[in-house]
Amino acid sequence: MYEQRANLSWNNDMTKAINCCLSRWDAFGRFPDDGRLCKSENAAERELRAVPVG
Repeated sequence: MYEQRANLSWNNDMTKAINCCLSRWDAFGRFPDDGRLCKSENAAERELRAVPVG
């Protein structure tokens, strides 16, 4: 990822995504080790729908 980031412009969306991933590398590294973690935000979004808004 460091090599790819070096080839991209700092304003590129991919660069921003790579920076996000690298800054949270410890958290991203948990997915292969712990099968209980959800890789998407779907579960969190479903729980938020239950909260009344307004």
